[in-house]
Amino acid sequence: MPFLLSVIPFYNFLALRFDHNAALIPLWAFTTWAFMRSLSTRHYGWGLLTGLGAAACVLTKYWSVFLLVALALAAVSHKNRAAYFRSPAPWAAALVAALACAPHVAWLVQENFSPFIIVKGLRAAQSLADWLRAVAEYTFGTLGYAAFAVALVVAGVRPSRAAIRDTVWPADPQRRTAAILFWVPLLLPFLAAAISGTRLLSLWSMPALGLLPVVLLMSPMIVAPRRAVVQTAAIAMAVAVGALISAPLYAWWQLAGISHHANYPRLLAAELAAEWKRTTSRPLKFVGGRFELANPVSFYLPEHPLTYYLLELRVRYEHYTSYLSPWADRASLERDGVAVGCPSSDHDCLRYMNSFLALVPHTQPREVVLRRRWLGLEGPPARFTIAVAPPTARP
Repeated sequence: MPFLLSVIPFYNFLALRFDHNAALIPLWAFTTWAFMRSLSTRHYGWGLLTGLGAAACVLTKYWSVFLLVALALAAVSHKNRAAYFRSPAPWAAALVAALACAPHVAWLVQENFSPFIIVKGLRAAQSLADWLRAVAEYTFGTLGYAAFAVALVVAGVRPSRAAIRDTVWPADPQRRTAAILFWVPLLLPFLAAAISGTRLLSLWSMPALGLLPVVLLMSPMIVAPRRAVVQTAAIAMAVAVGALISAPLYAWWQLAGISHHANYPRLLAAELAAEWKRTTSRPLKFVGGRFELANPVSFYLPEHPLTYYLLELRVRYEHYTSYLSPWADRASLERDGVAVGCPSSDHDCLRYMNSFLALVPHTQPREVVLRRRWLGLEGPPARFTIAVAPPTARP
């Protein structure tokens, strides 16, 4: 099974893309394992672990609600469901998950469910054709991610039609539970997307494919000969070596630039820090810019300041109802100051940056040219415009 996991792109090449989707991989695996143990033992301890894992999944990304639905369906359809629900395990899981998520739910209500408003603006389909394109991308993208692992099993085992049917929907109730936990998080998003008009993305299936090797090999009709196992292991190792060899080439490609200027935050953070120190001796508490750039820039700044998203200026500043940076109210920005930066080619960001600076005392915006360098190689120049609105009050 580990060999099959290693040929799924999520667990090798795409591991470079560390975000909340990648963080869900171990969390979903842990929660599923704890749930299966609680289902078989009916011990409250495993229920507590299931609840903690479920809460961690949901708090990492709301997409995990599909996993929770799968857990519930697996529990109510299990052959021992009566004994399971008479035990403390499911209720301990529900109680712990509810308590762990309660502060976040309170925040959601207080902020008028702002994350949902953001997602609606970013992922709402503009037309039926737009939605269908997204559904096709989710469908065929997910199939593409799983294709190599499936092909290895088919080539090595050559399953019969009966084995394929038993793999897709097992006759044995115990294995059917695993199938539910695999299929529901992959298929239920279609229904949710149809109701909400949301555009799906195949990258979101990243944590769900962790169970793919289990589903492919759990049928007793699937018997892998030794030769097939050895060949699969060799291919998996070749993929790992290929990823290692290609890493320098990938790094060279990164020098040429990737989306959202994601290879420049460390350099931009250094320029903003220097500009801030030239202006004031106070600690930097806010950094402003585009959503995709401000977060990584904050990470590389020594003070790890809070972020302020300039493009929110069009809907606030006077009335301040913030969705992406609720901590950055007008009084805080004017009292503590903010360092702002935009790609010089991003005219929207520059426009809102200038609009913001017009409202507060600031240094003269200036342009900096940044270059990535690595092992003697040099990437193309990238131009950024930066400025500082210094603190206007005493600490």
